[in-house]
Amino acid sequence: MSIVRKLWDSKVSRGQSAEATSGDKGALWTKHENTITSIQVLKKAASNGHVTEFSTSGLDGRVVTWNVNSLNLDLAKLRL
Repeated sequence: MSIVRKLWDSKVSRGQSAEATSGDKGALWTKHENTITSIQVLKKAASNGHVTEFSTSGLDGRVVTWNVNSLNLDLAKLRL
């Protein structure tokens, strides 16, 4: 049970997946180092209106621009 707890804590507190290699341990896979406070749409596809680019800003003072196509996400699995 303690192994499962450690994996969970790593995922939640450090943003690491269970598949992270030893070289990845300690490295965040996120661009922000604190809470994201704003998400803004920057571009939408003309054909269907889907968001193609957005920005996030956070308490860390960073503003990050994201291109949806480059994120390699399976949006069908996304649930909000």
